[in-house]
Amino acid sequence: MPLALLPLALLGLLGIGPARASSNPRADQHLQRRQYRLAAQLYREALVQAPDDPSLRLGLARAWAGLGWCERAVEPLLALRSSAEWSYAAALDLGSCLADQGRGSEGVEVLEEAVLLSGEGTGTEVRLAWEALAAGDMPLFSAMTAEIEQEDPVGRGALLLRGVRAWVEGDLQAMAWHFEDLRAVQPKAPQADLVEAWAALEQGDPQGAAEVLRGGHRFHRMRLPEVATWLAEANRRAGRPDVAHAILYTQAKERDVPMTRQALRLRLQVDEEGPAAAAAGIEALLAQHPLQREVLATAWYAAQAAGDPDRAQRLAARYAQVVPEGRWPLAVLLPLPPEAPSDDPIDELEQP
Repeated sequence: MPLALLPLALLGLLGIGPARASSNPRADQHLQRRQYRLAAQLYREALVQAPDDPSLRLGLARAWAGLGWCERAVEPLLALRSSAEWSYAAALDLGSCLADQGRGSEGVEVLEEAVLLSGEGTGTEVRLAWEALAAGDMPLFSAMTAEIEQEDPVGRGALLLRGVRAWVEGDLQAMAWHFEDLRAVQPKAPQADLVEAWAALEQGDPQGAAEVLRGGHRFHRMRLPEVATWLAEANRRAGRPDVAHAILYTQAKERDVPMTRQALRLRLQVDEEGPAAAAAGIEALLAQHPLQREVLATAWYAAQAAGDPDRAQRLAARYAQVVPEGRWPLAVLLPLPPEAPSDDPIDELEQP
């Protein structure tokens, strides 16, 4: 039985409690407020005096994860996973970092652990369902969605996942209805925006996708960095490479670039500099992630641009093995005729 599906009665037998405080309360406060740089600085200073304190090492690793420095955070998080300081919040950070690195199945496993550690009311189950979807684990996504619906059928998590499930099933009208219900109780719903943008991109409507992701109060880069990544891709496909470049580079703050953003940067490089300029980066990313959807799509895109139909056909066949039939068609990656460059592309980005 997956950890996420263990009965709640068992959780109490396992001695599970909330996230534990470190020996530096000020650093903990900054971490809780998402002030990751300040938290990291305080944890580092405290570790000078107590280098073996596992609570400080865990806090610093979590601050790194919050900053998007997953290459730096994953190893200490893994090392502290069996320590007394381990918590559902740390498991969430590790699971999210593993997912960013393209290690989806490992990330889902850790997020299952986070559900076990969290108890009720944290939204961890929704996060697990979301990452299961991203990892292509549809049985787990379906199981978690059903469980959340049963626990709170009119809750925000259930409304979100009903809309996501409708999109997965190809029922865009039902998706819109469920997301409308969600926004009636939670106007800021970046995950719903993201799914609507994906639906628009699948339909070959990058303009519509960009409008969803940048419209109104929906741009939440800090809460859901994927929004910025896909806003860039929508602009690239809509013939606005200058805007896409500004989002993927000028606006990017992370030291370690997530796998999907790497793939979309390389796709943009093909447009801006030609396939030869991106070839080495694509080969390296493809060797590291040979069965990741967006990596394969970028490799196919570059092969098309290079006029290499044999390679493009081989990559398309591999892509078809990891993408459900009829979904995420490769043809929609081709950008529309370019628009005139924006006077100030940064102005199109709402600040969080």
